[in-house]
Amino acid sequence: MDPRGAKESARRASLYNRAISTLDRSVPDIDVLADMIAWSERRGNVAPNTPDTIILVNGLGGKGLMRPPIAPLEPQTSHKEEDEALAVDAARASILYPADKRAS
Repeated sequence: MDPRGAKESARRASLYNRAISTLDRSVPDIDVLADMIAWSERRGNVAPNTPDTIILVNGLGGKGLMRPPIAPLEPQTSHKEEDEALAVDAARASILYPADKRAS
């Protein structure tokens, strides 16, 4: 609330703003887009990188780089599906509950 402090603060702000204005006038204007275009024109053409290897995935002589397409499965009867489901359930049960485990 001191008037002398407020005047000093205003004086410093004025000096700061004048210095910024002077600095702004001393710096040349730069057209970034034009500079980038000129730089790219001076650089010349860019050669693309050549790949180290090429992998063909067409399946015709691919040298084992691709698995051949899998033939669609034949429709199964409901009996086969049930038998497979029971076999899977039995396998899971034998893993989870081994027969040689004894209760103590």
